[in-house]
Amino acid sequence: MHYLRDDNDWVTTFDKLFNLLRPGGCLMISDLITQDTELLNEYTWERYGDYLEGLGGKEYRQKVYKRSVRSCRKKVWHPHTRSTKAGL
Repeated sequence: MHYLRDDNDWVTTFDKLFNLLRPGGCLMISDLITQDTELLNEYTWERYGDYLEGLGGKEYRQKVYKRSVRSCRKKVWHPHTRSTKAGL
């Protein structure tokens, strides 16, 4: 989701996702970057970090964390504002 850059990217992506759902299906999207409270942020990142370490060890965890921080700094708008144009 962080790599969708313009309205066309968002509409195309969500159209495809919507068409993959079965009738009555549900699409859930979660963002690990920001939670409502600092306590939730810490908890979420710690659990995510544990997951990453399970996949590839501590070095992999740090690599993904660094990439996530760079990606967040580049973001200039919040994705939820764009997803409404796709009917969500």
